[in-house]
Amino acid sequence: STVDAAALILVRAETSATVDVSTATTVSGEASEVNTVLAVGYVTGLGTEAVTLADTGAVAATTLSSIASRTTGTINASSVATVEGTADAVNTAYGIARISGIGNEAVTLSDTTLDASKLATTDGYTDGVVNVDAATTLEGSASAVAAAFDANDANTVSGLGATGVNTVNVTGTSAAAADLINIENSVTDGVTDVEATSLTNLTGSTEDAITILSDTDFEDLGDEAVEISDTSLAAARLNVLDSKTDGAVDASSVTTLTGDVSDVNAAYTANGAATVTGLGNEALDLADTTIAAADLKTADANTDGTVDASDVTSISGNGTDMASVYGSSGISGLGNESTIEVTDASTNTAAAADLNTIVAKINATAGSTSSVTVNANITTITGTGSAVKSVYDAKTASDLTGVGDEAITISGETTSSASDINAIVSATSGTINTVTNVSTISGSLTNIQTFQTNVASGRVSPGLNYDVTITDTGTLVAQD
Repeated sequence: STVDAAALILVRAETSATVDVSTATTVSGEASEVNTVLAVGYVTGLGTEAVTLADTGAVAATTLSSIASRTTGTINASSVATVEGTADAVNTAYGIARISGIGNEAVTLSDTTLDASKLATTDGYTDGVVNVDAATTLEGSASAVAAAFDANDANTVSGLGATGVNTVNVTGTSAAAADLINIENSVTDGVTDVEATSLTNLTGSTEDAITILSDTDFEDLGDEAVEISDTSLAAARLNVLDSKTDGAVDASSVTTLTGDVSDVNAAYTANGAATVTGLGNEALDLADTTIAAADLKTADANTDGTVDASDVTSISGNGTDMASVYGSSGISGLGNESTIEVTDASTNTAAAADLNTIVAKINATAGSTSSVTVNANITTITGTGSAVKSVYDAKTASDLTGVGDEAITISGETTSSASDINAIVSATSGTINTVTNVSTISGSLTNIQTFQTNVASGRVSPGLNYDVTITDTGTLVAQD
């Protein structure tokens, strides 16, 4: 049978005798009345019966939990329009499986300082709107706070809008930059304080991290470590991010770094200083059309990945740097530039081997019409006789320009070919110095004679004493 809670209260008020309702299987009535009659000692015979609530308005969550604690029966609360109380109290009530008929009613939370994760739990319990007008402070992890504002935008939560909280406190040590941006975009003019003092680590894209670290509402940020998620990244933006925080920027997710070589090398400088970490094996896609060989060489040395220099149309530098980049297996896209200039105002010298390396790269590049220009500040070319001769052969083939009047220093060999020296004499108006290194001249008798003629004319400067090796076979005429 069903007993009405209000009627029991009237009966109890009229008698001091024990009221026994042990035959009742259901207690019905408003929640406050049901809670009263189920109290221990109020009447006898209750504790296992079902409960049917008659409330059509608001019911305190603590009352629902109290009723559940006083009977082992099922509590039908389907008539209830609103559950109210603190987030803890509300979530406790919703978590009691014996309370049935709830899940689509409104909820009014009374917390003034509201935990965003508890709000999310409440929002998940009901299809009704959760009202948080009482809250003046919203706190929790960045993801939980951002989710709370998302719920407010979706109208499953109300009270975080124009008349909402005035303090947001992001807790925890790590936050996704995107969540902080979501929070920033959601807070209203009424929010006077956004705190994130506990954060030590930010995660997310470089752009999101830059955005939030540039936001003046988050005054506590600026010394966090940042773990970015980009795989392809403009070096200039990485450098901006590095400037926004005193913490280290972990760029280990990056597989391709793009941009001007100056920005790329700045990023690697930061990596060397440990304000950026995780770089060293990514591909580089350079945007420069004009580049210094020294800068390109530095970029190549900074990474184990391939350096794409295919946008370069003009490159210059000393012979060593130019040979390094043109001879590197780690650099792609070189060999067809409109301007390739070897220049060295410091030493005024170029090594023949370096010039030959550059020419070889051009000749190995399909469809290349490029040539190497040797700047007028190169007044000396050094190298073995054969290497120097190859430089002038490249000039003859129109692969190299700007040579013809420089001095030559033969180096890297103690025996030189008279034929090579003679060819060099014909190719440049400068003096060929063999004094320092060459102790033997070899070649046919004719070439030796021509060499000696060049010595006599002052075009070749050999040592006072040098050996001669004649390579002719057969018979020689003694007077020759």
